[in-house]
Amino acid sequence: MKNFFFLFVLALGALVSLPSCGTDDPCKDVDCGANGTCFEGACVCNQGYEGASCELTWASKFAGSYGGKDVCVSADPDLNGTFTLKDTEPVVIIEKSVDGIQIDNIGGWQNSFTTTVKKVAATDDTATSFDINFTDSSSRVFLGSATYNATTKVISGTYKVTFPDGSFADCTITYTKK
Repeated sequence: MKNFFFLFVLALGALVSLPSCGTDDPCKDVDCGANGTCFEGACVCNQGYEGASCELTWASKFAGSYGGKDVCVSADPDLNGTFTLKDTEPVVIIEKSVDGIQIDNIGGWQNSFTTTVKKVAATDDTATSFDINFTDSSSRVFLGSATYNATTKVISGTYKVTFPDGSFADCTITYTKK
């Protein structure tokens, strides 16, 4: 009987000292939806998504109408200038997919192209940049890149436009979301 009582007390002590399962799960009340997974109490979003609950696409923050200017410098003085976007001809960005955008009227050049939003560095949580790489219907070639600052809602970057005759202009852009 003493052995039974001793084993009972030993078993009871072991049960009391074991940690309870599931009561301290940091992901218990975290909902990451279909676009992420909870890890240690925070959502880790799938490629192309961001936000506390992975509810936003990378491209969505870029979408909208922008005003601003392009400052272009060239060896040809006729191509130099500052082109301020008119309210009637803004740069418009349209979300096409979770990480794809269409940009209309960059620099007021009456063009349209699609590009992919990407991270600046692989370790970044979200994507804030895109490449400018297209040829428009007038055979002008545009090459460059830009970044978006979510706090100020400003896109800034540079591109080179090369004309069919080989002349070119180096341009700096600053666009603010309206």
